[in-house]
Amino acid sequence: MVHPFFYLKSISALGEVEVCLVTSKSRVSPLKQISIPRLELCGAVLAAKLMKKVKEALYLQITAVHFWSDSTIVISWIHRESRELKTFVANRVSKIHQLSSRDQWHHIASEQNPADVLSRGLLPEELRDDSLWWHGPELLQSTYSTTVIAEPTQRDGFDCELRVSERTLETSLLSSKNFDFFNHLMDLSNNYFKIIHIVSYIYRFIENCRSKVKKRGPLTTSEVNDAETWLIKQDQSGINLSDPSGNLKSLNIFQDDKGILRVGGRLEKASIPYSQKHPAILAKNSKLSKIYFITLHKKLFHVGPQGLLNAVRLRFWALGGRNLARKTVHTCVVCFKCKPIPSSQIMGNLPYERVNMAPPFSITGLDLGGPYFVTYKHQRKGVLNKIYVCVCICFVTRAIHLEILSDLTSDAIIATLKRFMSRRGKCSKIFTDNATNFVGANSQLKVFYKTLNFPDQNLAAYFTEEGIEWNFIPPRAPHMGGLWEAGIKSVKYHLKRALGRSRLTYEEFETVIIQVEGILNSRPLTPISNDFDNFEIKTLAENNKGNSSSLEKMEYRLSEYSPTERKVDDREGQCNVWYNGNCKGGFYTSLQLAFRARR
Repeated sequence: MVHPFFYLKSISALGEVEVCLVTSKSRVSPLKQISIPRLELCGAVLAAKLMKKVKEALYLQITAVHFWSDSTIVISWIHRESRELKTFVANRVSKIHQLSSRDQWHHIASEQNPADVLSRGLLPEELRDDSLWWHGPELLQSTYSTTVIAEPTQRDGFDCELRVSERTLETSLLSSKNFDFFNHLMDLSNNYFKIIHIVSYIYRFIENCRSKVKKRGPLTTSEVNDAETWLIKQDQSGINLSDPSGNLKSLNIFQDDKGILRVGGRLEKASIPYSQKHPAILAKNSKLSKIYFITLHKKLFHVGPQGLLNAVRLRFWALGGRNLARKTVHTCVVCFKCKPIPSSQIMGNLPYERVNMAPPFSITGLDLGGPYFVTYKHQRKGVLNKIYVCVCICFVTRAIHLEILSDLTSDAIIATLKRFMSRRGKCSKIFTDNATNFVGANSQLKVFYKTLNFPDQNLAAYFTEEGIEWNFIPPRAPHMGGLWEAGIKSVKYHLKRALGRSRLTYEEFETVIIQVEGILNSRPLTPISNDFDNFEIKTLAENNKGNSSSLEKMEYRLSEYSPTERKVDDREGQCNVWYNGNCKGGFYTSLQLAFRARR
């Protein structure tokens, strides 16, 4: 056992000395057998810790602190540097040096050490009158000597803990490493536009160092374009144009006036942007192309591989882009979490309205999604407001129109239909779910479908005036409404990834809904060709707006051709029939087959 003691010595103004025991502490020796000097050293560590606790507990001004030990080996260890000792002793000596100084440690004879009283044992009657226990050794009563025994009396126990000095050789290793700034820049972020801004600010800093006129404020378009040009050229430096085994020959690659490699072709006179006629090439599986695919995937609300590749090719031609688009979507964590595993079932025949030609949105499926919760402008607290998303999907083209309902009354339904038909044209038939399909649904949705099944006077009059034939699918047959259920699924696909759990205002939610509508209607109808001369991508948005609203602007001049010229190219003729909204020829038949394949 180890036994540190703490005595307090006070000297009065008359020179009277009083020494009394304040506290003591005992600790059992560890089970693992260690040498006596090491055990004495553990006692010294315990004494230093005890002194710190006592000084914190006593609200007295203590002028001096001294430690005594009857082990000359421990005293010698404490007066050495810890780096000269082995690990066990060095760690404890270092702890003692933190709590005390070397000149505070002194040697005392074993017969004057009160710790031996506890080790040898004493009867209670003898302990009561034991002056050594209660008042300490006699040297505390007088001016004691602070002579330090620096050298131990037993050299064996001391020398065994000394660290053997080894001859060390100092060597210097110099290495050089080429710093690849471009790859380091690609590791900073996975946002394409953020990387461009970083390079733009670097260019601005260099320009400000060279010029007396300092540029301040937001980045200009020219600065951003210069930064993007540098990034593209750095990415293209890894392309081997002389590789005969590659497929670069078929792209007719040329270098523009800025030194950027672009795809050739025969579209020089086409009335489309230069970046679409000759898209810049991105190296296969390069960091820049991966970052651009990821950024565009998030910007377009986590669009699928086909739509992502279509959006990328409006500006760049990424080598191996189709595989990279699939990999980007499949490795997206948000898409993985939101993608359920569908069950496959044998479906019945498509209804008559799905497989026969009709004007867009003349036959429409209608369904509700929600409720969603929004706040109004400047609303910081209070109850959130419920709104619903009305999905109108065309039976013929599967184009989607989205409207927002603030409530489920007949007036709200009439207003929604008026807005819908004012934008998309008059409907002749509207199909919707039967109210019995919503047994476990929200009670307000039950009221909505009950209103449609049993319309009030205003709603019935509106159907009659507009000549709308309202149809309901059979009860307990939700699979017969798969068309609008798929539309609801597509809308929720983007809303889940774009909104998450955020709370938007009514105007912000309406903006997101319109953006989602544009993205859904901008999906390509047919697989994207690898032919760089075939730049036209057929989308549903072209029927009503002339171009895909969510992607880069594409200019079309097909209306300039005469009817006789339209017969020259059968594919071009089919496209013009689609653009003009005519329901002629075999284009709709092939279109319906494409829709059925997409199902």
